[in-house]
Amino acid sequence: MRSIFYKTNTWLLLFGLFVLALILAGTPSFAQGTADEALISDPRNAFEVSYANAEDAVNQALTEKGVGDKVSATINGHKSKPIFVYNKPTTVEIRGLKFDSQNGHWEGSLVFIADGDVVSALPASGHFDEMVEVAVLKHEVRSGDIIRDSDVEIRDFSLNHTRTDTITDLSGLIGKSPVRSISPFRPIRAEEVVNPAIVKKDALVQMRYTLPGMEITTTGQAITGGAKGDVIGVRNVTSKKIVRAVIEDSETVNILAVGDEHAQN
Repeated sequence: MRSIFYKTNTWLLLFGLFVLALILAGTPSFAQGTADEALISDPRNAFEVSYANAEDAVNQALTEKGVGDKVSATINGHKSKPIFVYNKPTTVEIRGLKFDSQNGHWEGSLVFIADGDVVSALPASGHFDEMVEVAVLKHEVRSGDIIRDSDVEIRDFSLNHTRTDTITDLSGLIGKSPVRSISPFRPIRAEEVVNPAIVKKDALVQMRYTLPGMEITTTGQAITGGAKGDVIGVRNVTSKKIVRAVIEDSETVNILAVGDEHAQN
């Protein structure tokens, strides 16, 4: 009889502990660390802070400290899952930020804030790059083709991956022609493009020579092709004399006076 009594009490105790566990499991928990530690019992009440959110906070802080107009920071150990989860809307800030512009290293504390209060903090570090906007081609463009507005877009690149002669503006590409084929989505140097030829070799053009109060025109033949503003040799079809002239348009060249060495665009 006593044995039955003990067994009954034991089962009642176990059942009570089981009910208590169920009650506690239904109580919302508060995140106090990384996403691994900050588990929310009801996913519908979870508010996530991603690694990208935290990196944006670092980017903003670095920009405000004068690192550059645009910065791209990464957190060591970046993961696809949230860096922090809480049961209220949460924002993230970086505090105690230290950085080294030469090696691109940063460190500080990620602070998570809900309802104006700090609910958790996490030490973090990583690397960053100063970014610049660069005009690139969307697809390969070959020598002789003219680059058009629809061929070009702007992308962000690390400043370390560009050069002093890298073309940054759309205007530096649109209307130009590649010297050699250019592959897409990479920085382009100024020497890789030229103004497109509008006068072809052996084309007939109007040679124009201007003096104060007088203008002389005659027909000539281009010795070489060239773009607007280029200086080329032109043969007078009547006298066979070759002169230097600057290309005005596809049909007209302006003869340079003797001694002139540079054309004016």
